[in-house]
Amino acid sequence: MELRKKVERALKAAFDTDVVELVNDDGISGFVVSAMFDEREMFDRQSMIESALTVPTAKLTPDERRSVLFIAALAPAEHAFKQSLENVGRRRSANGQHRRRTP
Repeated sequence: MELRKKVERALKAAFDTDVVELVNDDGISGFVVSAMFDEREMFDRQSMIESALTVPTAKLTPDERRSVLFIAALAPAEHAFKQSLENVGRRRSANGQHRRRTP
């Protein structure tokens, strides 16, 4: 099974996920959205992800786990905010507006 799919399956098994978005570009990176991350510190969230990937049921080898570069753990409200920022950027691009750099 492809590594990205194995990691996705492990995350979905560990968390009640709203969204799991992963890419494999010389390593796995992406994000997972779950209410289980609400009101948790970033360190705790990353520990939760690490635990999800190291349990025997995840069936990830040590080499496969080393290929996981970074997975951001987002609460639903954080993901909604991220999406709203992306939508603003898309609307600006569609209208020909570009972000200007200030010196």
